[in-house]
Amino acid sequence: MEGFRRGDIGDKMLIKTKMKNLALAITIIVSYGCSNEMDEYTLHTEVAAKSLSDESEDAVSMENAYPEPEVRDEINSEYYKLDSARSRQLAGGSTIPRRGRSYELDDYQVPGIVFSDYTDHDVINILKSVSKKILVNSTLASGIMDMGEIFSLKLKNGMAYAARGTGSVAVKDHDYKVGFTEIKNDEEAVNLALDQIASEGLLTMAENESLDVRSVQSTYHAGWFKEEGKLAPVYYENEQTGELTTKFKSAYTVNFGRRYYDIPIMGPSLTVRLDATGRMVAYIKGWRNIKGEADKAVNIMSDSDINRKRDSKLAMNLPLKSVKCGYVEASSIATYQRSPGLGCRYTYRNPEHAGTLNEEAEELINIAVDKSLKLKGQSVVYKSEDNELESDGQSIRKDEEPY
Repeated sequence: MEGFRRGDIGDKMLIKTKMKNLALAITIIVSYGCSNEMDEYTLHTEVAAKSLSDESEDAVSMENAYPEPEVRDEINSEYYKLDSARSRQLAGGSTIPRRGRSYELDDYQVPGIVFSDYTDHDVINILKSVSKKILVNSTLASGIMDMGEIFSLKLKNGMAYAARGTGSVAVKDHDYKVGFTEIKNDEEAVNLALDQIASEGLLTMAENESLDVRSVQSTYHAGWFKEEGKLAPVYYENEQTGELTTKFKSAYTVNFGRRYYDIPIMGPSLTVRLDATGRMVAYIKGWRNIKGEADKAVNIMSDSDINRKRDSKLAMNLPLKSVKCGYVEASSIATYQRSPGLGCRYTYRNPEHAGTLNEEAEELINIAVDKSLKLKGQSVVYKSEDNELESDGQSIRKDEEPY
């Protein structure tokens, strides 16, 4: 079989070169924490499988095809210890907390938040600055493109864009080290991510704003090939240790959240992806910067008023899984939001649909007394100029205020 080498492990195959006859490739993402507000300390395994064989008429047995999750070797605590002075300064302490399963508001009034607005010129400068720090190996194919809702860079082996008006930015380098990761556990991944964010000066925190960890994901790889109508596992060799394994951990992704006066802000996160060497190869800051506090505090509804707004069918018929109350930030792309809303997300278990996409039901309730304080923000439609900006980053047309 071209692309494989038989090792000293009987009939199994040891992968050494490019696999032309690979029947199935699988990426397993093991998540610890609450990515997208998932449960804390819950092991979540997402399996994405793609058939690489054109011989669809051949019967292939899937028995024992998916590997069992490894015994967890990750750190299980309510916080992560931080090693470097830079990380501690950015996080505001010697540790960074993990976001919990549930969190509620103790008071009936919280400080109001005002988000920063950005001109087109500001957003372009953010895009250029972050791209230079992340895109170590990527080559610019052309200049900055005005895509309407976003400004983007055309890259040969990466992607980069920044959102108009909000300055949220996503930069990914597609040319990075793939292999057995050198990162030992999720705490080391958190430290590496924070240290590189701090050393590159990518993130500025407002007064009374702090970070937490929403999730840490580790990515595993595995492969199978056809052997007598069944799928046989591919064995991978760790070049550093010489050990053979049917799957290997190759990368980590750390999702950060943020708090204001220790009140969690639900919504967009800050995501950092680390390659096998621990280098930051993706930086995605989905949230808006905080400009400061509003003149007036935000009053919260009474418990009785909040309960009256809940869906009675859900509350009476399904067991409550979690309650998350805090600030609510809307999407930072094509959405204007001067200040975050205030809301509670109720998540219910649906036993009748366990193991399906409908095993949970949710409702998000606006708990602010001020009805003008919305949870979703205001949609904004931008007309794309459909042109390339000048190489110095200045727009061909005059910059305008974002909204």
